[in-house]
Amino acid sequence: MDDHDQERWQRVVTGGFWRCLLLRGLLFWGLPFCLLYGALPVVLNDPGPYWQHVLSAWPLGLVAGLLYGLGFWGYAQLQVVRARQRKED
Repeated sequence: MDDHDQERWQRVVTGGFWRCLLLRGLLFWGLPFCLLYGALPVVLNDPGPYWQHVLSAWPLGLVAGLLYGLGFWGYAQLQVVRARQRKED
């Protein structure tokens, strides 16, 4: 891992758990997921307005975004720990 990657993961950890969960998970992953998942029935010619499909996809997008945020946070923690261990060696 080079210094740029190490700094990136350190910035994620420094930003905090809630910022990672809410910003990266819900906003940057869950919201686009809802928009794309809502577009799927429209593409497949399912009757109904687009926004109705997006709102029905909201709970799934919420859960998917939270899971992504948790996974991203855990991976960032792991990378920071690995970088510290490599510095010690």
